[in-house]
Amino acid sequence: MPEKSNKMIEKELISVLIPVFKIKKKLLIQSISSILEQSYQKIEVIVIFEKSNSDLDKDIESVLKEKSKDSRLKVVLQQKKGIANSLNEGINEASGELIARMDADDISEKNRFEEQEKFLRENNLDLIGSWATSISENNEILGTIEPPTKNSEIRKKIMFHNPFLHPSIMFRKKIIEKIGTYNTSFNGAEDYDLYFRVISNGFKVGNIPKPLIRLRETTDSVMRGKNWRKNRKINFQVKKNAVKNLGFNSTYDLIYFLITPLTFFVSPKNAFVLKNKIGYNRINQK
Repeated sequence: MPEKSNKMIEKELISVLIPVFKIKKKLLIQSISSILEQSYQKIEVIVIFEKSNSDLDKDIESVLKEKSKDSRLKVVLQQKKGIANSLNEGINEASGELIARMDADDISEKNRFEEQEKFLRENNLDLIGSWATSISENNEILGTIEPPTKNSEIRKKIMFHNPFLHPSIMFRKKIIEKIGTYNTSFNGAEDYDLYFRVISNGFKVGNIPKPLIRLRETTDSVMRGKNWRKNRKINFQVKKNAVKNLGFNSTYDLIYFLITPLTFFVSPKNAFVLKNKIGYNRINQK
């Protein structure tokens, strides 16, 4: 019987990308603190700061100055070009073979990176996310968000709905080296387009069936905020590109694609009711 190896598995460096734009001071402090206090310590935190020329800029600068006392955090100043450009700038600065996302108003659970790195490695996956606890601006727990977990299930449902929570994802940098960075033509749905390209290139994906982030619901949330109809139209363009150029043309794909324009008339409140019924969300609607 072969002897068991006592060799320790060398930890990968995780590069964490946090775009920052027009965010309240207290929320930014909570977000960055939850990253710097991770149980998985081998990280670099890349904050891409896009100034808004508002009073919030001074508060943001004071937070970043304080948090930069931790040598693992570095700040990249970005001109106002949108989140996709900010993320691409962060990727260019990343030294890690693993890249993780985080939003400036969300919170990561202390063991998030430890669990994700292990899950990615042990299951030989290329991109993963997790479930999330939905919280209010005042940290009140609203419920959970539970996207599909298995690669096959994610592939089947991706045309129906974005199968990942962007602030929860972690992926191997080799993906970007093959398929390219975020597409700036789909600003606001840049992550959705990325997932289509990841899957179409044969990379394996999954979601950990456990809430590893606390996702904050605010009036500025991408799919629930005042621009929700505009964002759904961008999602539709992403789906159209996937059908036309990426080979997403199964029966399920085409059915889900064709019914997408109907979502332009479904309010965020009604959409959440539907997601609760199909088990994607378990949210207490306010």
